Amino acid sequence: MSLTGGKITTGTDEAVGVYTVGTGQNITNTGTAFDIRNNSFGFVNVGTGNKIVSSIANVGLGNKNVYVYSNDTTGFVINSTNITSTGQENYGIYSAGTVTNSGTIDLSSGPGSVAIYSIKINKCHYGTQKKMLERCFNRYKKISRYYF
Repeated sequence: MSLTGGKITTGTDEAVGVYTVGTGQNITNTGTAFDIRNNSFGFVNVGTGNKIVSSIANVGLGNKNVYVYSNDTTGFVINSTNITSTGQENYGIYSAGTVTNSGTIDLSSGPGSVAIYSIKINKCHYGTQKKMLERCFNRYKKISRYYF
């Protein structure tokens, strides 16, 4: 699926902009803006071997948002989108699979936010995360948490 224009606005309280299931799905966002309301998600992947690629210029998070969530241990999240927040308790990227980030993630607006949360050992490649986020938090290695 290619997202090349327009805008996706989610509702509040666990709403999802793009929901991916199945095997071998490729979701690429090169031009669709997201308006993610509080306590909601931009992308959710619950399939197997899926890939989410985001290369829009910017996305903003409010409160308790997740831009990309994936529980796919064989999947990929490739992000070059700059992610910022105006609220707290946000995740830029939360993934069980491989994460590659070259965008700037600045979630310094409030407490409890995490730029990238990766649960796959040695599978997080990152670009610029502002304020104490020069590394991915990996729960298996027990690396210190990088919260604001």
